Amino acid sequence: MLSYDVWETLMGTAALVVTAFTYIAWREYRHELERRELYSRLMARDLAEFTALCGQKQEPPRGRSFIKLPDERREDEE
Repeated sequence: MLSYDVWETLMGTAALVVTAFTYIAWREYRHELERRELYSRLMARDLAEFTALCGQKQEPPRGRSFIKLPDERREDEE
């Protein structure tokens, strides 16, 4: 029969192994999703096609530059 100290060490090691395995599996799943999205971006012709493929409803991010180009100044004045 195993002593309490040995049993406690084995259970702690088993918990650590299960936690590490769970984290690695979760990380690999997230990386797979990211790779799939990046591959879709590379294969898409433009943003509209990528949005249609992925089913995203988000607008593209707008630049936050404080420098305004001549075209942007005209849009702001209207």
